[in-house]
Amino acid sequence: MTPTTTSAVVLALPMALVLGAAAAAVAWVCRRSLADALPRQHWAGVRTSWSMASDEAWYAAQRAAASAAGAMAACCGLAAIICLAAGIACTAGLLSPSATQSTVGAAGIAVGVGALACVPWMLRSSHRAVRALER
Repeated sequence: MTPTTTSAVVLALPMALVLGAAAAAVAWVCRRSLADALPRQHWAGVRTSWSMASDEAWYAAQRAAASAAGAMAACCGLAAIICLAAGIACTAGLLSPSATQSTVGAAGIAVGVGALACVPWMLRSSHRAVRALER
């Protein structure tokens, strides 16, 4: 393997690992949210003034935001698979190092844009769920 190929693989495989871990963590929070098993705390979930107001508001907000969190987990998981495939393809000589680096960079940008798109969706849906409780 040439030094350029090595640097491309060293970029792709850790990125795949980080994105896969992020997907697993977000999917775990999403699953716990849907089951009303994510307790009210300051580490995971939608933590806003309206969602932290009561346990009932907390669980309603988490259930409502779970679909957006699931989409975010899927986005991270797909990007992890793309990075892993690019690293393997580069190692096998099927993809050039520059194409591998571009693929990994594009996957990272796609995750960032996808996550930014999911945040307003989560906030809006959780706020609507809490407001519905108040009525």
